[in-house]
Order: sequence, then C-alpha cells, then structure tokens
Amino acid sequence: MDRQEHQYMDELNHCIDVNDAVKGCALMPFFTTISESMKHITLKKLFLSCEAPGLPILKFLTHDLKKKGNHIEVEWIIGQLLAGTTFGPMDENRLAFWAYAMVELDLPQAIPHLMDLTSSHRSSIILIASCKAIMVLAKETGPSRIREVCEKECSQGLHIAEILPLTGPSGFYAVAELLGSPNHRLRTLAIDIFAAAGNKGVAALTPLLHLADVNISIHAINALGRCGASEALPPLLNCLASLPKDPNIRYAVYEAAGRLPSPTWALYLAQGLADDSEAARMAAARAVDRNISTRLIWGIANIISFRDATAAKVVGALIDSRSDNTLRFLLTIDGFEALAETHLINNAHPDVRTHCLAFLEKKKFTTLAARVKRAQPHLDKNRPVIACVDDSRMMLMLYMKHLDALGFEVVTFENPDIALQKIPRLAPRMVITDLNMPEMDGFTLAAQLKRQTAHLPILMVTTQSDALPPAGDGISPVDAILMKPFSDEGLQNMIAHLLGADAAIDF
Repeated sequence: MDRQEHQYMDELNHCIDVNDAVKGCALMPFFTTISESMKHITLKKLFLSCEAPGLPILKFLTHDLKKKGNHIEVEWIIGQLLAGTTFGPMDENRLAFWAYAMVELDLPQAIPHLMDLTSSHRSSIILIASCKAIMVLAKETGPSRIREVCEKECSQGLHIAEILPLTGPSGFYAVAELLGSPNHRLRTLAIDIFAAAGNKGVAALTPLLHLADVNISIHAINALGRCGASEALPPLLNCLASLPKDPNIRYAVYEAAGRLPSPTWALYLAQGLADDSEAARMAAARAVDRNISTRLIWGIANIISFRDATAAKVVGALIDSRSDNTLRFLLTIDGFEALAETHLINNAHPDVRTHCLAFLEKKKFTTLAARVKRAQPHLDKNRPVIACVDDSRMMLMLYMKHLDALGFEVVTFENPDIALQKIPRLAPRMVITDLNMPEMDGFTLAAQLKRQTAHLPILMVTTQSDALPPAGDGISPVDAILMKPFSDEGLQNMIAHLLGADAAIDF
C-alpha cells in the first residue's frame, strides 16, 4: 500500500467510524485509481456499514462510474456485493440489505445477479429482498423474471412462491404469473396461495380473466372462487357479463359463484341453468342452490312454465346436481313434476335417482316417487368399474351420469391421495383423472398408480390445452388426453380405444 492509498484508507475508515457520508462521497473519485485489493477492502467496509454511511457512498460511487461510462466497474461492484461470501462468512441481513439496495442505487443491471441470488438461497430474508428488488427494477417484466427463476428448479421454485406474498402487493402479481407455468406443482401452489390470501390477491388475478390464454383465465377464476373474498365478486360478474364463448370459462365462473355467496349473482345464475354446456348448467345449479332467493325461484319457475327443451335442461341440472334447497321450492310449480319424472326415469344416474326419491318421499310427494320406482331400469350388478378422480364434484357427477349410460359402474374420488390408496384395491378397468388438483396433479397420480398397476389404462380429461407430462424420461404416465368440454361420443370412443375395442378416437 503506497502513501496515497494509506491516506485514502485512513480517511475512509474515519468517515465510516463517524458516519460522515459527505466526506466519504468526496473520496470516491479516487476509487478508480487505487489497486484491486484496495477496491475490495473499500467495498467490504461499505458492505459492512450498510445504510450508514455505506449506502449513500456507494450510490455516489456507482452514479459517478455510470456517468463516466465505466460500466464494467459497476458490474464488478454489483457482483462483489451480491456474491454472498465475498467479504467473509454469509451475513444474511447485510446481503438482504444490499439486494434491495440495488433499487436505491438504481442498478437494473443487477437483475441477473439478483436472479442468481434468488435461485441459490433458502433464507427468507434474502429471498424477500431479492424478489422485491427484481420486481421493482424489472418493472412490467418483473413477474416473468420471478417465474423464470421458479421454473429453473422446482423445489427452490416452490419455496420462492411461498415467500412471494411476504414481499407485498407486487408479490401477488408474481404469484399470478405462475398460473401460466407449465409446471403443474407451481400452478397448484399458486392457486393455493391465492386461496389463503383472501382479498389481498384479487387485484393481481383480475387482469387474467380476459386473456387470450383460456388456461390461465380458468386458473385465475378458480383462485378467485377459492379466496372467499367478496372483492372477488365484481371481476367474476364482469367476466360472465362478457358472455365468454368457451364453456370451460363459464363452468369455472359458475363453480366459483357457488363458493362466493351473493344475491347479486341471481340474474346470471338463472341464465346459467339453460347453458349449452351440461357441465356449466350443473355448476350453475349448485351455485343457485347456495344463493337461493325469491328472485331466483321466480325466474326458474318462469322457465319451467314453458315445459320445453330448455325447461327440461333446467330441471335435469337441478336434479343431477342434487340441489335440494332449490327443488323444495319447485315441487308445486306447474310443469315441474312431469319434467322431473321424465328425467329421473330416463336420464338420471341411479345414485341421483335414489337420492331424489328419498327427497320426494321426505317432502310427501309419494305418488311421484312411486311412479319413478316402478319405472326404474334393471341394472347389471356385474358392470365393469371405472374410477374417476376430480376435485370438482360437478365433474364427478357428470362422469357418473355419462359412464352409467355407457354401462359402467363408477367410483368417484375428490381427493387424489385417497384415490391413490383405494384404486389399486378396486381393480377398475380404467381410471379417468383431472390434471389440476390440490395436493397432487393428475400426472403425479397417474405415475404412482402405474407403479402399482402398470397396465391400468389412464385417461386424463382436462381444460389445459398445453398439458404435458413432467420433465423426466419423456414417457407420459397417462395413456391419452381428452379435452374439456367433451362430447358423449368423444368420451365413448376414447374409452373404447383404451379398453381395446375397435373405435375411432375423438380428440
């Protein structure tokens, strides 16, 4: 160390000891003239002093270097500050301070270093600071930068996602970005985070409802439905009012409506009972049942009074969804009894028919119940079994109805963990599973079932148009994928194909 460097270091030490940022800044023009070892010592002292006086001095230094075009030196300083162990053993609090200090220093070139920091540390305090800094410095691309880090390594990505709500409102926009990830575990965790966040995440989900990517919109709708916040109602109503053409979106909104009770749904729910999509009609029926009101009853009674095909659809949806709360108001409505009798005899699943008969007898409509009983079709008790796994009760009811009509016995599971335990003992002819489910996605369930019963045919039915198996050996654990909404013929042909029958496949 020559005399000039010795004098420089003495003055820098004094500035730090007495917290004299002004004099410390005055020393920084000499930074480019000192040796590499002295530069390292300078940064170490500023790193350790943090906010006072390290931050203002470093702010002056980096701005001065940028002004002079010395970007390589600035890049070196960023690398030194965010390396973690450059200045001794890991100091989480100081590293977290300097990670977020990149915002105060106005150094967007720190983003790649911050992303490396985020991908390599488990410390919550460091992750909160680095994620916040990335989102501020990267501006509108911040959430996609966070998603990039999360997708780099799944275990770390899941940990980062859990930390994001702690970063403040902007963190929820990064969580919302994960709804578009091809990683099923990240998507599922993101929905769970919003479900637990209540009204805090509504603002981040709302812009996703009208995206061209239907998959993301459906995930956002599901998350809004699960958050339990009244603030979720207006964006969902606006989505429905825009008359979305995709039946999967309508189904998702009606299902969300059932989780967010509100009298403001009345008009839209009554319309949903006559939807072209059977799944949407049943979801609307359940939502009606949970939001029943005088206005809704009047509206439904008016539809039933026409006794036409639309009225039959409405009555069928209410029966198939077991909407007893609504049905008890309709029993004396003119035209209802005939429509209900026809549906129970010709279209209802045996379990639904049994449930409805018990309901009719309880309400003293014994004559109608007796007519339905006399007309019940005889069922073969040795029918082949298909196991269906879906976290949506409405979808399970649809499977029961359609597969019963095809001659199968249907066993349903809302929880994939329970399904995994019980399906091998059932020895079904095949399994139908959803993709996106809490706790376990459909690909994971299929992979674990295949380990126990390798030759069990597994069909995945999903709205996820880009559904791909997890990265690995490239072999999908499911035998085929069928997109929602599916036709009766499409489902029948796919089942026939997987069970070895000669039939065309309808994707």
